[in-house]
Amino acid sequence: MNLKHLSSLVAFSVLGLNSAPASAESALPSGLNFSCQIKNGVPVTVVEGEGSQQPIFHWDSGNLPESIDSQVVCSEVALKLEEHAATGSDMTSLRFISSQQGGLPAICATQDARECSLLLLTLAPTVEPQQTARLFLSSIIDKDLTVDKLEFNDRGFQSTSYHVSIWDLLGLSAKIKFLK
Repeated sequence: MNLKHLSSLVAFSVLGLNSAPASAESALPSGLNFSCQIKNGVPVTVVEGEGSQQPIFHWDSGNLPESIDSQVVCSEVALKLEEHAATGSDMTSLRFISSQQGGLPAICATQDARECSLLLLTLAPTVEPQQTARLFLSSIIDKDLTVDKLEFNDRGFQSTSYHVSIWDLLGLSAKIKFLK
């Protein structure tokens, strides 16, 4: 199902908009950097560390509602992830989940497969917010990150969660263990 044709996905909102772009300039305690980069003409939210890089979300306008500015949402999501890492949050085991927040379809990052601890974005109201969020997440997440997928029903809503070990993706888990 093409997300452009889902009803009511005309408006888009990134909660907590911040005018500062995500950049590779800030020094994160965890040594991670989140940014928005253009790859093959598509804005991509990426994580970098120790010379390694991994795409997380691909904001291909062909898969997005027309109301979404892919460059803006890419930068805003990267900034939220970077700020989350900068607070000292445990990034060793992160999950990206489809959710429903305030009746709106939402995409979150969390340590727990079922709770939204970091709201990355919300979509416009729809008749089926959970289904819309699941379809949206599956259309933007990097295919290499879909290996550890968990689908569950919670309070009558079906959600999808993708477990991602940022350290493992970047090949840094061995260094972290060595430093401990």
